[in-house]
Amino acid sequence: VDDQIIFNRFVHELNLKEKIQLLPLEKYPNGHIFYKTPIDKQNVMMIHNNHMLGIHNKVESFKNNGN
Repeated sequence: VDDQIIFNRFVHELNLKEKIQLLPLEKYPNGHIFYKTPIDKQNVMMIHNNHMLGIHNKVESFKNNGN
């Protein structure tokens, strides 16, 4: 089962829509923003490689980029 489907169901069933906020991209960028745009990488707290398919590709991306 896709984790996004489970997350959406959880949000809907617990009526959390108004309580959830997006994290700031400056601190929590996805991999595309982190690797392809000029952001201050020293302020980044976590990178999410959701722009890639497959765990192997995500792990290799982190290894190849020193993360």
